Amino acid sequence: MPVRIEELPAAKHIFSHVEWHMIGYKVRVDELEKTNRKNFLFIHPEEIEKKYPIPSAFEKYMKELRA
Repeated sequence: MPVRIEELPAAKHIFSHVEWHMIGYKVRVDELEKTNRKNFLFIHPEEIEKKYPIPSAFEKYMKELRA
């Protein structure tokens, strides 16, 4: 169950021919691992930076994971 949903600042990413206008959300949940029925990965922010590449379009929201 969501405990808190926070809208993040708008961000823009420009590809060579397409411009994305993005709105991100930071969602805090309660006991997410117990309700995992779709085999999602639940990864701590420190581990994301070490093991998982993040597309440059989403780098603007990475600082929100650290907060």
